[in-house]
Amino acid sequence: MPQTSNGQKLYYTAKGLIGQVLCGDNAADGYGIFGCAESVNYVFKRAFGGPIGGGASTGAMLNVLETDSRFKEIPEGQQLPGDIAMCATGTSTLGPQAHGHVAIVGYTWYMSNDSETATWEANYTHDMWVQSFAARGFVTRYFRVL
Repeated sequence: MPQTSNGQKLYYTAKGLIGQVLCGDNAADGYGIFGCAESVNYVFKRAFGGPIGGGASTGAMLNVLETDSRFKEIPEGQQLPGDIAMCATGTSTLGPQAHGHVAIVGYTWYMSNDSETATWEANYTHDMWVQSFAARGFVTRYFRVL
């Protein structure tokens, strides 16, 4: 399935926000430490006027991605810039205590909230993402914006 114009829009929006704090500075997300879903929702809202959904929860966001007609799941290896890479909390084979993560795919790097700085960064290559989250028991799922 080819990339969509909405996927391209999401990619360029995400890329343009690199270096900025996109999540709330409050205890709900550990003062940005656990702000990945909140940050992806912010990027999506900037691009399309409303969030994906699920608030600060990767598990709740995964439910939206699976059921909302704005998104289509695509197989590993077919991800393109602007797609959403999801490793939702609660889906790790190591148990529900493993914290998930969500990012927006770029050409070379995946963009997500940086847990140390709470800023939006291009912080994972594809291989770094897969290795990092596979080691935590996750299988990455990819979703394209239609």
